Amino acid sequence: MGIAPLLLLAQAFVWGARGGAAERPEVLCAGDACYTLHRGKLAWSGAQERCESNGGNLATIRSSEEAERVQELLGRSQAGAGWQGKVWIGLSLEKGKCVQAHDPLRGFAWAAGGEKTNYSAWLAEPHTTCLSHRCASLQPAGPSSPAGWADGPCRTPLPGYVCKFSFQGMCGPLPLAGPGAVTYRTPFGVESEQLAAAPFGTLAQVTCGAGGLAEQRFALCKERLPAGGFAWHPRGPLCAAGCAHRNGGCQQECLEEGPGAPPRCACRAGYALAADLVSCEPVDGCRPNPCEGPCRGLPGGGFECSCPAGYGLAPDGRRCLDVDECLGQPCHQECRNTAGSFACACRPGYEPEAPGSSRCRDVDECAGGGGGGCPQLCLNVPGSFLCACRPGYQRDALRDACVDVDECLRAPCPGACLNVPGSFRCSCPPGFEPGPDGVACHTTSPPATPRSSRPPATTAERSTGSPVSPAGATQQPAPTEAAGREGQHAADGPRLLLYYILGSLVAILLLVAFALALLVYRRRRAKKEKQQAKSAADDYRWVPEQAESRAAGGEFSRANGAIPAAIITQCSISPSPAALPSSRRAAGRAGALIKTRARAPRHDRDFPTPPPPPPPPPAMRRLPLPLLPLLLAAAAGAGAGLPPPSGTQCIEHDCFSVFWLPGPFAGASAACEERGGHLMTVRSTVAEDAIALLVQNRRGSLWLGLRLAQACTEPAERLRGFQWVTGDRSTDYENWRQGQQRCRQRCVTVAQDLRWEERRCDAAADGFLCEFNYADTCPKLSPAAGLAVTYTTPFGARDSDFLALPPGSAAHVAALGLELRCAEPGDGGGARWGREAPGAWPCELANGGCEAACGTEQGRPACLCPAGKRLGADGRSCASPCADAPCQHHCVPNGATFLCMCDSGYELAADGSSCRDVDDCATKPGICDQDCVNTEGGFRCQCHQGYEMVDGHCRFQSHCYETSCKHKCEDVPGGYRCSCFEGYAVHPHEPTQCVLHCNQSECPAECDPHALDSCECPDGFIFDDRGGGLKFCVDIDECDMNFCSHNCTNHPGSYTCHCYAGYKLVDRNQCAKIGEEEEETYSGDLEPGPETPIPTWTPPKAGHLHPGVLVGITVGLLSMLLVLLALVYHLTKKRCRSPTAMDYKCNSSTEKDVGLHQVTSGCTSSNQKL
Repeated sequence: MGIAPLLLLAQAFVWGARGGAAERPEVLCAGDACYTLHRGKLAWSGAQERCESNGGNLATIRSSEEAERVQELLGRSQAGAGWQGKVWIGLSLEKGKCVQAHDPLRGFAWAAGGEKTNYSAWLAEPHTTCLSHRCASLQPAGPSSPAGWADGPCRTPLPGYVCKFSFQGMCGPLPLAGPGAVTYRTPFGVESEQLAAAPFGTLAQVTCGAGGLAEQRFALCKERLPAGGFAWHPRGPLCAAGCAHRNGGCQQECLEEGPGAPPRCACRAGYALAADLVSCEPVDGCRPNPCEGPCRGLPGGGFECSCPAGYGLAPDGRRCLDVDECLGQPCHQECRNTAGSFACACRPGYEPEAPGSSRCRDVDECAGGGGGGCPQLCLNVPGSFLCACRPGYQRDALRDACVDVDECLRAPCPGACLNVPGSFRCSCPPGFEPGPDGVACHTTSPPATPRSSRPPATTAERSTGSPVSPAGATQQPAPTEAAGREGQHAADGPRLLLYYILGSLVAILLLVAFALALLVYRRRRAKKEKQQAKSAADDYRWVPEQAESRAAGGEFSRANGAIPAAIITQCSISPSPAALPSSRRAAGRAGALIKTRARAPRHDRDFPTPPPPPPPPPAMRRLPLPLLPLLLAAAAGAGAGLPPPSGTQCIEHDCFSVFWLPGPFAGASAACEERGGHLMTVRSTVAEDAIALLVQNRRGSLWLGLRLAQACTEPAERLRGFQWVTGDRSTDYENWRQGQQRCRQRCVTVAQDLRWEERRCDAAADGFLCEFNYADTCPKLSPAAGLAVTYTTPFGARDSDFLALPPGSAAHVAALGLELRCAEPGDGGGARWGREAPGAWPCELANGGCEAACGTEQGRPACLCPAGKRLGADGRSCASPCADAPCQHHCVPNGATFLCMCDSGYELAADGSSCRDVDDCATKPGICDQDCVNTEGGFRCQCHQGYEMVDGHCRFQSHCYETSCKHKCEDVPGGYRCSCFEGYAVHPHEPTQCVLHCNQSECPAECDPHALDSCECPDGFIFDDRGGGLKFCVDIDECDMNFCSHNCTNHPGSYTCHCYAGYKLVDRNQCAKIGEEEEETYSGDLEPGPETPIPTWTPPKAGHLHPGVLVGITVGLLSMLLVLLALVYHLTKKRCRSPTAMDYKCNSSTEKDVGLHQVTSGCTSSNQKL
């Protein structure tokens, strides 16, 4: 016997031993996987363990084809009737992860892992939760319902589950040449007589014949075929009994070669024997391959060509042509077509966002250590970078360097200027000192030395690169100007000073007289009131002290005159400090004297006044003294705070806590608000899951944040008319018990079964549920093995197993002696763990709190930042030096610091951060052809009138192309001017037209050369044909026609009328007599001219205010102010003088316990209770 048969027998023995206890579930194999349907009530985790023990997982259904295979498997069960009921599949949601509505799998994940797909078959939306472990089951298709997925608790047992086993390949059914039966034993321990495909490693047990002649044979699916897949070994056909039985197991033809020899299979023309030596396959028309690309054989020996990706089939059906993918613009910037594909490229200065990405991002050339090769500063711009120089330097393009700017060439200093590298120093003239900016000079006190001695010049260096103009410099005036101004006021100074001093004294005297008159009036009034006053004894009476009242039972009686001090203070006028001693002094007295009549108290100067006691709170002024200790005790008890919650669950940005403290709704709501939250709102199943985890198996009712917002409930509404304590009614969830309409004040509790129940708000529940909302939370720390972390929340919860921690929470690591705090979200992002002390903590705990890398320096943990960033003030965050820079325009990192830069057209101001506009028109002469207008950050060139801007230059603009001058046109500034040929003049009313003109008594006539009889003459001329071709225009003498009423002067083509003396021309020809008032103005033909007014008074020149005037004004104002202050002080002292109490000496021990209290009555009537 050979080795192969021995191996098969050994395999058969092993599988036979297992087959005795082998499970007989339904199995279906197709493609590269097998699916099995198992019976047995198990929870999801138990079913997954069963599948894993056999080398598989609960079934994954990633496509519609897989869903059809599983449905086919379920349809084979129950003797073909189909499976009834749900079965587990390998889809689950871990505890702490939330349902995601936008995800096809809704946040669930397959137990076998792998990438997610877009296929899903939910019958209904999963239960919205974040706190419970949810698993998916498969519901088979029913008569009227489709198949699909449903979620549920993973602990719930289901009657079945589906496993999936993946393999590298399959073998087909084992062919038999004679009578026999095949039993397949799969590698995952399932036996079956019917398998359309057997996975790799399947053992086939073949029984040839029947009865006592039966023969056992074995085959193993293990042989790999060259074309892919697997084949049986031995290949078969087995149970050969001749071609007469089942055609020898052959698909087409069976050949018997001789007696005793096994039959052989063959195929008809056009087909070839397959690898199993039983079946026949069509002849492959692709051998040899007639295609340039892949070839697929067709029945009958045909073929079909195809092309790989990136190519298209040519019209001949055989060749492949390259497809230009760049036509579809698949790249972000540049696309280069290649053979069968394309390559995306980025323009210079850009790089791919990720390896193989088609998107491009800007390369920060300045981020490297070389700074882009710039001599000083590097400024990154999209696609490139710019080199710049520090303030006080300028770029030398020829040498590619930054050279010092000689700021002194611009004369920035009022005195001497010294250029230094990157800056300059100013020196001030004698008698001046440098200002705060280092440029401007300010005057100092006049030097006491003679003119011949000069003090050394004071210098100041500018620390910034761009000096400002010395607008603040005060230059020393010329000696002649100073002498002129002093001489101008020399005569007026003493006189003006005397006037202002006298005026101030008069004002002071008036104020003093007024004050004296007011004082005399008040003294007379006080004397009159003093005569009417009674003795001080009438204003006081003996009453028991508070200690006696409390000893008598705490009641105060009107009969004995005892009035509590707390009630006395209800009057509008407060008692004097002496009338109400402090509580410590009052405890040792036996009584008090209380003033009963509202009179002006006497001021006793013999006894000192004790300090006033602090006033009681407004709420306590209306309470009897016996209640004060009770209130203080209650306040002390309230300050002790609530006990910690019995349980807490935090989900994303919300935390829920349970307090098992009996009480009414109002007390529960106040307790939650004291902790910074409110009673719990249950708007979804997520909150329901939180309640289930918090309540667990404890019985009792807990207050929810629902209260009735109207008179009666409305059972038809979702919230029945109730309203959340947050003031809204929005919800996606409700879980009411059956109830009827009820009225009056109602609130809601929840019990162990999660049902909501209405209850009176003043009734006591067993506890309450609080909700705390936050903008962000810190994640649970992931410490190294062996480090235990305990968390404490701001509302008192303490545990080591929180999914999220709200801001203000503390994390205690006892092994490291470390306490961390969850900080509030800041400008840089969300909440994160930190501590008050700067620097990193041990790196094994949450990366030491470092934003970047965590390492060690000198044996201590330290945070490290990448190049171009600096460590923040907390020693853990990383930020660019420009993150908080005050630069107005641009910020350029300069190692660990930064430098500010300005846009073109600006320069850095003296503060080194703001930018100011540069007057380009002043600093760059001749930058424009004609006019230059400075603008913010630039300039604008303008042209003079008659010019236009063309390509940045002013070009003369001729208007004659646009005009309709009849003869000639001439350009003039701002327009044009029409002119005429000789013998013509411009029309007086139409400047573009020309008319005939003659300035002599006769001129040649203007005749048409083609029609000599057609001639024209100017107005005021007459045509004269003298024969012989001589034709003239002769002037008409209008004076001979008596057009004028007085005198007349003839002109060529016109005339002028004149009037006698005493007459004026009223129109062109007539004269009229003028009146007497006009005779002096008009005289004949003369017209009056304008008169020039002669000034009668010359206004004085504006001068400077003399120092004496200022001194006088100042003295007067100060004197008036002092008098006013004295008057106010006197009046205030007279009005606010407080009375004092009278203390009496006591001769007996009983009198020593009695005191006198002076009380000013502020009540409006005698019947009002004090």
